[in-house]
Amino acid sequence: MQSKAAAPLRAERLAMLILLKMRYRVLYNALFANLLAYHLAIFAGALVLLCLPAVCMGATLPFLYKFYVRRLVHLGTHAGMPFENQSAFLQAISK
Repeated sequence: MQSKAAAPLRAERLAMLILLKMRYRVLYNALFANLLAYHLAIFAGALVLLCLPAVCMGATLPFLYKFYVRRLVHLGTHAGMPFENQSAFLQAISK
């Protein structure tokens, strides 16, 4: 069963998707004559959106390994723990 709090989130996500679709439509109509420019604009937008989270994840990974691996001898056996915990967390919230 879905909670009542999930309904506003769903409405917000739907509104965001509709706005994105409208922006893509405007961008496509503006750059219809030059399809390469359209694809470059889409790529640049995706790059900007994904750059900050990727940098943050990459910057925190050494700290996670330092937290989980106390001794260098245990590096091979403990290196997968952050990913194991992340997978377990994602499975728990997806249900």
